[in-house]
Amino acid sequence: MGSPGRKQFLLRLSHDLFDEAKSYADKENVSITQYINRAIEAYVKATNEVDKEDGVTPSQLDPRWWV
Repeated sequence: MGSPGRKQFLLRLSHDLFDEAKSYADKENVSITQYINRAIEAYVKATNEVDKEDGVTPSQLDPRWWV
């Protein structure tokens, strides 16, 4: 799973946010990891679509969007 050399990262969530995300994950019968991955993928896809509409090229994007 994943590409060779892919670095793992620790996602620190507040207890409240974790509990809420876990509740949604349970409703969808997926793990919290799968749920968070889906959320990040959806965010990236939506951001890319907005950037394309705004005429922003990938080289202009700030890779630190999560900071």
